[in-house]
Amino acid sequence: MTQAPLGRILIETDSPVHYKEAESSYMAEPKDVVKTWKALARLKNLNEEEVLTAVNENAKKFFDLV
Repeated sequence: MTQAPLGRILIETDSPVHYKEAESSYMAEPKDVVKTWKALARLKNLNEEEVLTAVNENAKKFFDLV
């Protein structure tokens, strides 16, 4: 998981989608991208704020918003 350079990673969710968790179901929402961001920080063993800044900058560049 550490092979992808942080400077080339975008994060997103596939919302809305239903997930069945144990005995209940969960409807994912776009706000769940926070879970992805925090998981990425854990996988990369980096500070959450550093990862957030990097993925935001990556998105700006990718979508030509800079």
